[in-house]
Amino acid sequence: MAGDPTLVAVRPPFFDSPTTRGLFDARTRAYWSVDSFGANVPHAAEDAADLDRAVWREGVLLVNRLKHPWHLWLDQSKFHAHLDRVQKLSIEVIPSCHGPAIHGSMVDQTFELLRRVPDVPTWIEPGQDFLGAVIATAAAEPAPV
Repeated sequence: MAGDPTLVAVRPPFFDSPTTRGLFDARTRAYWSVDSFGANVPHAAEDAADLDRAVWREGVLLVNRLKHPWHLWLDQSKFHAHLDRVQKLSIEVIPSCHGPAIHGSMVDQTFELLRRVPDVPTWIEPGQDFLGAVIATAAAEPAPV
């Protein structure tokens, strides 16, 4: 117990430590789930509904590819079974530390996006060529005005 709500510890779909747990509040139907439902967004937003849907979807897939590069090694059937268990909590809101809050029907949409993550190619990180270009640009003389 943490005051009035009864919180249930539930392992989130994605995590970076074996001890990571999300917290589900059965009274408010809110699920705090660390990084799992984050999204890279182009501007500040408190609610995912305030974002362009295509941009938000790509943001969810990007965050989960970047933070969890091991997504390619997931056993899809086991991962989907775990998503099913979490989704059956009937979550109504997902506050996120790495993106806007997700409400209502967007909760189920997010679970469907997470189901796709094992099939999404890994994000290709910038390499030495990119670093060299950044250093060269930073060292270059500014163009005359």
